[in-house]
Amino acid sequence: MINSFEELPVKIEFVLGKKIMNLYEIDDLCAKRIISLLPESEKNIEIRVN
Repeated sequence: MINSFEELPVKIEFVLGKKIMNLYEIDDLCAKRIISLLPESEKNIEIRVN
């Protein structure tokens, strides 16, 4: 039971960028693989809450 709004679970996402990939590229992804983003991505972080 939640007694106050401060106990509500909240999902927060920080989106640094979006990239379109074909199925071959997605299948080729592996752990520790770096996906390059546009240089200005760090200036355009999207924050999503719930």
